[in-house]
This record gives sequence, C-alpha cells and structure tokens, in this order.
Amino acid sequence: MTVKAVIFDMDGVIFDTERVYMNIWKDVYKRHGLEITEEFYVSLIGRDRNSIIGILHDKFGQELDTTMMFAECDEELKKAILRGEVPVKKGAIELFDYLKEKKIKMALATSSSKEKLEMQLMIQDLKEIFDVIVCADDVRTSKPNPEIFLVSAKKLGMNTDSCVVIEDSPAGIQAAYNAGIRSIHVEDLKKADDLIIDLSERQFKSLVEVKGYLKDLI
Repeated sequence: MTVKAVIFDMDGVIFDTERVYMNIWKDVYKRHGLEITEEFYVSLIGRDRNSIIGILHDKFGQELDTTMMFAECDEELKKAILRGEVPVKKGAIELFDYLKEKKIKMALATSSSKEKLEMQLMIQDLKEIFDVIVCADDVRTSKPNPEIFLVSAKKLGMNTDSCVVIEDSPAGIQAAYNAGIRSIHVEDLKKADDLIIDLSERQFKSLVEVKGYLKDLI
C-alpha cells in the first residue's frame, strides 16, 4: 500500500530531547537523594505523564512528590532549550521538505503535554510543518494504547493502511502495531530489540535512512 501520510513521534525522533532530558532527570533526582538509571529512564520513554507517575510511585514510593519533580525537570529542560542545547535530529528538516514536496500529509503524535509540545516546537518554528498535531492532552490513554495514532489518522482523513508511524520507543512501536499501522523504528536511546524488530516494518539509525526508505513507498 502506498504511503499517503506519515505520523511522527516527537522526542527522540524529531528532537534530540531524550538524552538531554535523561541527564536532567538524573541530576534532579540525585539532588533529592534518588537514582535514575538509563535503563529505568528508557522504560519511561513514549508514555504519558500519568503513566509515568504510577511507575515512579511504584519505584520510589507513594510519598514521592511527582508534581514537584516534574516541575523541576521541566524547568531545567526549558533552560536547556533556551540555551540551544536541544537540536533537531539529523535529517528531520530534509525529510519534512521531501514529504511536503511529494504532498504527503504529516502528523505529530506525542505523549508530551501541550505545554511541553509548544515549547519544543519553538526550537525551529516547526508548528506549521504538520497538518495535524495530537498530544497527551487530546487523548485518554497513552502509548502503547493505539488511541493517539488512531486519532491522528482520523484527523488526517486517512485509513490506517495508508499511514506509517515513525517512532523511537517500544511503547510507540507497540501503539502503532495495536492501531494496525505499520511503523519504522529510528534508534535513539533505545536500540531495536526483539520486540521492536518483530512489531516494526524496518529499523534505522537516522531519519536520513528513513527518507531513503520512504522514497520506495510514496
């Protein structure tokens, strides 16, 4: 089936956010006498805030003030963005330009809140790139539930078999699979494991490689 629309995840796919945010989390939690490992942080990628809160309470106890911790981490991320420390991923702009040229619809489907989304899209004024934007505020359930991708496809006016999802997280790949939408995994903090390989159509190291692959599908 020819691809008529591409649905992008945001963090780790379009923006090199995850590594920056992981280091922020490590520093903030260390200030409070808690340890965040890379393995644990990677397990949170792709999930919405409510899901992450449950996981944090399971790990650190119900007494953890997650509101305060998120506020501190978000403030540090905002400072990093303003300092220009969160770049757009290699190949992203070129891929956007190519898809626009080919008149392929584009959606952004992120588990981030609208506030965080708006802040990051200012990095390179990317808001107008997308035909549709769906964030955590727009859905009831988070990845790996398929809702966010099904909503994105519906808003694009596309059947699921005409779309492809580009994701970096296991939760995102699972969500696309559960939605009946083929997916492409782009490596960020999480390398393609057996689950990702089983559920995604292809796996690549960068969006540069993704562009080359999509040329045969458009």
